[in-house]
Amino acid sequence: MNKAKTLQAKKKQGKKTSKVPVVMSSRANLSQPLAMDGTRHSEFSARQNIYYSKEIIEETRAAFSIERLKSKIADDNRELLAEGERQIHKLWHGIEALTVHNTLFVVLFLLSIGEILNEIRSQLSIDDFVKWRRRVFPPKQERYLQQAQQLAKMGDFAKKYASMGKKRLLIIDKLRKVEDKATYEALFEEHPIPEEAEEGLLDDEEIRQNPFPDSTEDLEGDLLKEHVDALITFHRLKNNGTGFVTFDQAYLIAAFKKNPITIKAAKNISDWLDEKGNIRQKKKWLNILIMNKMVFPERHPRQSAPRDSLNYMLANFVEYCKECDFTDQEWLSRQSELIDDEIVRQSNIYLKAVARKLGVRLSAPINKK
Repeated sequence: MNKAKTLQAKKKQGKKTSKVPVVMSSRANLSQPLAMDGTRHSEFSARQNIYYSKEIIEETRAAFSIERLKSKIADDNRELLAEGERQIHKLWHGIEALTVHNTLFVVLFLLSIGEILNEIRSQLSIDDFVKWRRRVFPPKQERYLQQAQQLAKMGDFAKKYASMGKKRLLIIDKLRKVEDKATYEALFEEHPIPEEAEEGLLDDEEIRQNPFPDSTEDLEGDLLKEHVDALITFHRLKNNGTGFVTFDQAYLIAAFKKNPITIKAAKNISDWLDEKGNIRQKKKWLNILIMNKMVFPERHPRQSAPRDSLNYMLANFVEYCKECDFTDQEWLSRQSELIDDEIVRQSNIYLKAVARKLGVRLSAPINKK
């Protein structure tokens, strides 16, 4: 059994089944007193219920219809705009109710909002469209609505890979343009999505038949996010001066961060590596940085180094010694006054102990490649 399936088995065994709230109908009376944050107690119960999400999806599916929207097209566009507003608000309420349920639905609902907006935009001038959008929706939602339109333009790819989340899809959209790829799938040709993640995704026919299908499990969603985070990290490092990075290294970096690396962080890594010398030294120090869990110790002197960064500390010592001139009597005299003899003896004892425990022959010739 591979790692992904083992994790899946563990996750299924660990699901909580001891307490299930009462299933509520969409026609239930929600006139109970409000909780402190403005949410009714009955709504808390409903939102935790696995059947409630299905109900939201069914109601939202019934509300969403591009064909019905098109049927409202007329000279004055009043019915078109009213229908668009009604559908968007219904989908927006669906997003709010399902945010705690699954990233998949948030993206699919947003994408549908984008389809509605794009259809209305095709019937109006840009000025009329912007005026209508700003009149109907609060300013704080404008960027969100623009992102919805962007997702809709991504088409079936965004629907199929909705479980990776809005943020990653939008980055992928930008990355395709930066890498000058004809399709989104072309970004994954060199580093394909793991089979375990692909198995949990929707096929093209399912996407066309149902705009809001419920099929992705948490494990597949997590695997997909991890892979996409690694791909984004890989390209950002390459595009910002670290062209020798491998995909496996990018995967580790993204895993430590639990997100793709930012463009600023990628540039910082490149600048830091430039200080280390030639390409061989840069590769070595990138490995050391990754083993040190992406912590720059010299930039954080008070932060204790992780236990698995022994290689980093030894490399620092080697680099320091390479830069020393052991024939400089003035330097030697100054160091003899500063050095702690006990530290030198303890270092020697521990270095021998590490070499012995790890099977490193201290007498072996040094590889100077």
